[in-house]
Amino acid sequence: MFHLYRIYGKTQSKEFQDDMKVVFKGFLRTVAQEVQNGDGRITTGKLPLSFELYCEICKWMMEDTTAAGRFAHLFLVLSWNLACRSSNTVTIHFHHMKWMNDSLQIFFAHQKNDPTGTRPRDPRHIYCNPYNPAICPILILVSYLLVTPPSADTQLFPGSHQYNRYNKYLKKLLESKREYVLRKYGVNVDEIGAHSARKGASTYMTSGCVNGPMQQAVNIRCGWRMGGVTDTYCRYEAAGDQYCGRIVSGLPLFSFRFAVLPPKFKLETELENDMLSDLILTLFPEMVEDLWAIVRYGLATLAFRETWLRENLPANHCIFESCVWWNENFHEIKNNVELKLGVGDKDLEVDQVQTGEINCTGIPTHTVLLSSQRDVILQQRELIESNNAIPGLITTAVQNSGIAPGAEMQAMITELRNVGGGLIQQLQGLRINDAPQEQQQQEQ
Repeated sequence: MFHLYRIYGKTQSKEFQDDMKVVFKGFLRTVAQEVQNGDGRITTGKLPLSFELYCEICKWMMEDTTAAGRFAHLFLVLSWNLACRSSNTVTIHFHHMKWMNDSLQIFFAHQKNDPTGTRPRDPRHIYCNPYNPAICPILILVSYLLVTPPSADTQLFPGSHQYNRYNKYLKKLLESKREYVLRKYGVNVDEIGAHSARKGASTYMTSGCVNGPMQQAVNIRCGWRMGGVTDTYCRYEAAGDQYCGRIVSGLPLFSFRFAVLPPKFKLETELENDMLSDLILTLFPEMVEDLWAIVRYGLATLAFRETWLRENLPANHCIFESCVWWNENFHEIKNNVELKLGVGDKDLEVDQVQTGEINCTGIPTHTVLLSSQRDVILQQRELIESNNAIPGLITTAVQNSGIAPGAEMQAMITELRNVGGGLIQQLQGLRINDAPQEQQQQEQ
């Protein structure tokens, strides 16, 4: 009815349009009253996907042993992390992707509200989540490429009707979990669709935490116009999008671990680098240059999480059919993977600062403060442990001093013990006061 009004009503006189506005206002009031009385749905459209349910759906998809599960898993994770429409996820090509510093970048040249591609083509940053493999975009991407190796077709999801393919898979999966989802999350699976990931990701960035990114950064990442002069003066900046990328990847925001870098091969010799290059060429003989750096970090993440994959996935999982597990080069270098944090540098001297490491991007100020607090707690713990032996050391030193035993010596030992014990109690008091904060960080 609203569509007919927009087409037909605008061609009529102003009096007719005013009358129609009154009619529709009354109609909307009636509909709202009926919904309030229990008739019809209280919400419109598909529901936003909560982060908890998103993680569980990813877990179910990861446990699927088929190649269809790898496709749907990657489709969902990219749609969530990019906070984009499914139509944009379908059209991602390999040359739209590149690796920069510590993140994967994906570009869009065409969007629903930008059909001519006149808006700036700024990258959207996607980050690795080594703490939760089920939602780690880099691990899921390389798993998909191992099952569906890149070919001459540069599309990430080659073929036609990939949106319908994903939608059918999602509906079938949710239907099999209908009762479970309803009881645990209070959600009817009929109200979840492909668009729920975009709604859920944008909601999670803006309302999922109290210290999230600016609304303008979320709007730009989601491709929303802000109207007025806001679109002109509030432009894209990498730091804002990087912060959005880290949050939506599921990294623990209120922990120093939020500043984690992606797993990386630590190859010190030319032979080891040649092994990695030969491994990539063996796995992906038709590798395109755009994917080279992405695959390097992807294989490092795969090696870092191999034990978790073998313990949590079925033995007949399609990912274990890849030749990577029997490749000698992979077995030679898979133990040379390191995981580092991007903050917490203890080297205060300029000459001791190492260069050449990848930059840690998208880090808010409070993460740096949490990292500094962690360093203080670790130093305090070491100090307490080193001072536990003070009373014993004092007693031994006095006894070996050659002073004749007697009441004066016993009084001196007692006094020194009290001094050492008091120092330890003071340090332990500081430790106890900081214990809740450290415990909270460990839980994160």
